Amino acid sequence: MFLRVNTIIENTMVEGPGNRTSIFVQGCLKHCIGCNSPQTWDLDGGILYDVKKLAKNILKNKDIEGVTFSGGEPFLQSKALGELAVILHDNGLSIVTFTGYTYDIIRKINCSNWNKLLSQTDILISGFFNQDKITYKKPWIDH
Repeated sequence: MFLRVNTIIENTMVEGPGNRTSIFVQGCLKHCIGCNSPQTWDLDGGILYDVKKLAKNILKNKDIEGVTFSGGEPFLQSKALGELAVILHDNGLSIVTFTGYTYDIIRKINCSNWNKLLSQTDILISGFFNQDKITYKKPWIDH
């Protein structure tokens, strides 16, 4: 199984609690005005990663406490991310998922792959992007 990725950032404290690896997946259909990651929109862009090999590489970093999935839109690759999240969870890492979908929409769609990713997510940051509410404050780091 493969995951299409735009960027991987190791050892960041900006995208969730504690020291994390952040995976910015490739592909988004929303194309929100003011998006800070339009380079992730192309569904065919990025680099393909084998999920098991990616998990193995992430787990080599003993300094992280979790992994953050962002995008692009993670739920467009929910099957691969769900599998990756299971491996990471089984090895003690927490999962944060950012999504442009609301929790209610995710539950209403009731897709097995979406449900699996949701079930492996410890912190869900959900909802439509609103350019008027941009903040540069990050709740997980000292200012």
